[in-house]
Amino acid sequence: MKIILTIKLLFFSSFLFLGQSYVLSHHNTGTYFDTSQTIELKATAVSFQVVNPHTKLLFIHNDSEGNEMEWWGATASANHLRRVGITNDLISSGDIITVKGYPSKTTDNLLFVTTVVFENGDYADFNYTAGGIFKSVTY
Repeated sequence: MKIILTIKLLFFSSFLFLGQSYVLSHHNTGTYFDTSQTIELKATAVSFQVVNPHTKLLFIHNDSEGNEMEWWGATASANHLRRVGITNDLISSGDIITVKGYPSKTTDNLLFVTTVVFENGDYADFNYTAGGIFKSVTY
């Protein structure tokens, strides 16, 4: 009986230990995005959804040849963003914005959004530790 309990405990412990590597890699921005470079795209917002597990920003960016490209931006969870004052009504369809973030390692039109700058110079910082909405005087 003691051997069976020991085997069960060992199995459960190894499951917990091995399972955490997937969770940590999923929540590591550097796994999917190139955090060594930041790109900046002038764009027109299409939609902004503060949802879990990751907030989504859809926008149109004109490339260097004038072609419209649809881009997706992913960022922090709704829980985090709401705590720093970022809600669904921050960005509306048709808003002219500048989107900054880390480009995807695998997809051409996807980035991890770090900052959105508005036409008046105000900006929203999507940083996990000090995010929020800020006035243009410091940007």
